[in-house]
Amino acid sequence: MKTIDKLIIIFTNLFLLIVAVWAITVPITLSKSFYLYEFEKNNTVEESGYSQTELDNIANTIIRFLADKTNDMQVVIDDTPVFSNQAIYHMQDVKDLYVNGSKIALICLFLLFLSILYIILNYHRLKHLLFKYSAFTIAIILLICFAFAVYAFVDFDSAFTFFHRVIFPDEQKFNDAFFSYVSNYPELPGVNNLMLTTILDVKLFMDAGIIIGCFVVFIELLWLAILYVLKRKIPNLN
Repeated sequence: MKTIDKLIIIFTNLFLLIVAVWAITVPITLSKSFYLYEFEKNNTVEESGYSQTELDNIANTIIRFLADKTNDMQVVIDDTPVFSNQAIYHMQDVKDLYVNGSKIALICLFLLFLSILYIILNYHRLKHLLFKYSAFTIAIILLICFAFAVYAFVDFDSAFTFFHRVIFPDEQKFNDAFFSYVSNYPELPGVNNLMLTTILDVKLFMDAGIIIGCFVVFIELLWLAILYVLKRKIPNLN
């Protein structure tokens, strides 16, 4: 029973991590104000050649696409598609990850509720294990995240490639995640294969990553603080 209790505590913290990532990622990726802030910060009007109004329309389309309110992310301006075929295929792969990730997060949310209920009902038995194994699990998680952050700081291109290799094990999907002047697919005249990465600049993803990382660390530390208070102030819930 003690081994099972330890595993439940460890998985509770893993479920909390996944739910926390999901809880902040969805609002960011569906926030028009976030995109418009990044467009202004990264001087996207000048870099892309599109006006603020056109970028506003592009942001709306991206949000609707990720929210599964439309199956087409393409935007046509002056009779020319904004995004290349490679960009459209890649964003469909991203959307699949996004939708499936949301489903996994909802399952983890349900399991998190069940595991917390189990902990409450068995607190008299788990109280000596709860903080210790939660702190251990969270420390390992934060250590891994810190190590990857250092890796990305030292060699961002390598870390970027590794990350995409993990989330896109399929070779075609992996290749479609990297853009150059030459597309992986036939394109119409005048279509810029780099436009997706010009509009959704790497600095946008770095800012999103910082927000997500700070939020997750806050939630994890808050959870530990709650467990510490329970350990000190409430020795037995039953």
